[in-house]
Amino acid sequence: MELPPGTRLEKTDEVFREAERRLADLPEIQTVSCFIGFGGGGRASNGGMMRVELYPKRSALEKLQAPFQRLPGKAVDHGFVRTRSDQEMAAEIQRRLGSIPGLMVLRANADNSASGLSRMVGGGGFSSTVGSIVLELRRMNDRESVRVAEQIHDRMKGLDGLLAPDISWREGKPEVQAHIDRVKAAEYGLSATEIAQAMRDCVEGNISAKLRDGRNQFNIRVQSAELDRDSVEDVANVVVGMAEGRAIRLRDVASVGYGLGPTTISRRHGM
Repeated sequence: MELPPGTRLEKTDEVFREAERRLADLPEIQTVSCFIGFGGGGRASNGGMMRVELYPKRSALEKLQAPFQRLPGKAVDHGFVRTRSDQEMAAEIQRRLGSIPGLMVLRANADNSASGLSRMVGGGGFSSTVGSIVLELRRMNDRESVRVAEQIHDRMKGLDGLLAPDISWREGKPEVQAHIDRVKAAEYGLSATEIAQAMRDCVEGNISAKLRDGRNQFNIRVQSAELDRDSVEDVANVVVGMAEGRAIRLRDVASVGYGLGPTTISRRHGM
């Protein structure tokens, strides 16, 4: 399950808890496990996976024997042996969870192998390859690719037998971006690498310094206070170098503003 890019981990946790509540009364479900804070090949506060383990499915012979095995006063089967198939349960889960407010993408796949979980936790993405059809579009123009993919998606939604068709493209994550003016930077004797390193030290921190205590070694992270990197204006005022005794700030050599960054970067055949 995925929420819009930039969603806080606390909100994602709330959505997954709501999903658990909506599935609590299904007698076919044995256990539910949730893993949040990852997706798309890495860490992501807006995504996660719910692994649902079902009770064993009733065989054809057991279905025929069931009416004769129920004795007067005997408790009714509470779901330990289910009758609905994996695909039917996936469709039911999709129906129940599809209306959760704030949920952007939901994919319910019938995957009874252990590899499904390892793919999710290992960063292989959310979509199961079991019984799936994958169409891959390759174009240099991203907007055109998305437009065509949406047309294909709309046509596939109405086909019988298809469950939760989806597009792998996602809206970018909101972020503060700096576009360096290389001509101005060169006038101050600064390279793009030096400016990028200064910004990284400010926002992410520098751990060049170490503290040794016997056999143990600890990183010492030095970074700007959150108050000094909390807005576009703060980031634009970061000192990225010195020239003739004057501090050169990021706004002097780059345009700074809000933008959307990629959620994932995929490569095929080195492209």
